[in-house]
Amino acid sequence: MYMMKKLLLFTSLFIFFYTTVSAQVVGEDWDDLASIQLTSGAYGDVFAQSLDTVYVVKNGYIYKSDDQGFTWSAYNTGVQKEFRDVTFSNVNTGYTVGAQGALLTTVDAGGNWNLVSLTTTNDLLAVATTPNGSVWCVGTNGTIVNSADGVNWTESTLGSETLLSVAFKNNLEGVISGVNGVLYHTTDGGASWQNVSLSLNPNYDTDIMKVEYSNGDLFLSVGLDDLGNGMVSYVLYSSDLTNWTEHTSYGMIKDLTFFNGVGHAVGGDYALCDCCVFYIYKSTDLGVSWTEQLVQNFTGNQCSMYYGFRRISMYKDQVGYVISGPRVYKTPMYFTATENFKNIDLSISPNPVKDGFLTIVNKGDAVASLAVKVYNIQGELLKDLEGVVVNEPLDVRELTTGIYFLEMTIDETVVETKKFVRE
Repeated sequence: MYMMKKLLLFTSLFIFFYTTVSAQVVGEDWDDLASIQLTSGAYGDVFAQSLDTVYVVKNGYIYKSDDQGFTWSAYNTGVQKEFRDVTFSNVNTGYTVGAQGALLTTVDAGGNWNLVSLTTTNDLLAVATTPNGSVWCVGTNGTIVNSADGVNWTESTLGSETLLSVAFKNNLEGVISGVNGVLYHTTDGGASWQNVSLSLNPNYDTDIMKVEYSNGDLFLSVGLDDLGNGMVSYVLYSSDLTNWTEHTSYGMIKDLTFFNGVGHAVGGDYALCDCCVFYIYKSTDLGVSWTEQLVQNFTGNQCSMYYGFRRISMYKDQVGYVISGPRVYKTPMYFTATENFKNIDLSISPNPVKDGFLTIVNKGDAVASLAVKVYNIQGELLKDLEGVVVNEPLDVRELTTGIYFLEMTIDETVVETKKFVRE
């Protein structure tokens, strides 16, 4: 057993930091968290377990936040190997896999992790669970490691290709994908696997990088290498594994996730110059079209740090995380409104604030006044005001250029927290 040593990384109460990386944001915001400092290395994974709890695994460390990424704790598992994937079957039971047959389990919400003794030394690249708690791990050279209870493990092989992803629709039906268009399907809980034949573009390498079930439908991310026609990906969608709908996306999609038909993906490509591009996409039409939510350009040595392995995890449609190299990106803080305030829709205008005055705009139910607090990115309280009237100018001229957070409260209940920029 590897008892993990908990190291407090960041003690800000609830405001996370930002780094000064240029980003173009389209649609929803994604912010570069500096509240977590990851170890070096290209690989890792992120798993949003609940609205507030998220895990990040990388190079023998497991990072956990219980406040949507504002503060983090780092746990040293003592296993000095690259971690590639992490998932939880319930609030307490989780699994992470990695290089050279690394498989670790926890039954106390990450308090302790056990290293499972396996004979394989092949890299384990992905792990998934079924609703009844069965666990499936896949990796290089067709490696499969599975368990019905998370305690007793069976090792086997399925073909000889590298297996990249695994997902289960229910306790019986699931799929495994791999390089060169490999796709296997089971309807008996993994007792047997059948090859699924796909008609993929023969002019490209066709690695099926991710399989994902959503509302019973299956989504595949097929990465296509740049052979002169640009770096592109296919997103394939099917409800029966027979009839497929194909959509092409510019830029290599490395990972994707869907919830109620809404998809998020992370990817990128190399440009013709000495640079690379990092994208976060969103789709609201089952992958037919994708909107860029964040675009970042890296040059020189940054490409080797940030371009490689990327993973995304969303908790429902409320909060999301992306890991890319040593960085973690996150959607804005999500607050669950009470029944009394669920129809309040508050925003800040203009944003950025250029002349020193902002207006709290309300497009929902009538609000007479608010209590307002303004914080800087260090979490320091700068303004604490009562009786702020909506739709009227608020003086913030004393704030210097930078990023701030405006917390709005009604009857001692925080109903909104918005980010704004003072120019």
